Amino acid sequence: MAESSTHPASLKLVLIDDHDAARDALVRRLNADRRIAVVGATPHLPEARRLVVEHEPHVALVDTRRRDDAGLDVITMLVALAERARPIVVVHTSFFDAEDWHRSRAAGAHEWLLKQIDVDVLFDRLWLAVREHLPPSRWMQDAHARNA
Repeated sequence: MAESSTHPASLKLVLIDDHDAARDALVRRLNADRRIAVVGATPHLPEARRLVVEHEPHVALVDTRRRDDAGLDVITMLVALAERARPIVVVHTSFFDAEDWHRSRAAGAHEWLLKQIDVDVLFDRLWLAVREHLPPSRWMQDAHARNA
């Protein structure tokens, strides 16, 4: 991949999913890939906000199909953050629903990925979204730190 020398040392990610088993399994899968740094995983909105503000991740993976029906609230909360902390919001769910995607997109989500996605494909799609939607200063700073 031509851009490999410019991607961050690790793609920083927060996972927001209220399904404990799915969240824990995905964290294990992602932690096995050195290109991805899971800086937090939580089902709770206040904790998600704290993790994002504290760690300034590149990406927030959000399962919008929540038992509390607060999936769009999660997206709205994330996109309202100051630009320096605002991550790319990626809906990460078990199946595609066009109406849910349109509502998520209108709320500010950038991408929709299925939970069954291969980790290599997940990384590639997330990295593409980061390059397209985050200011270069957010991800190039990490790349320069790695190369220093």
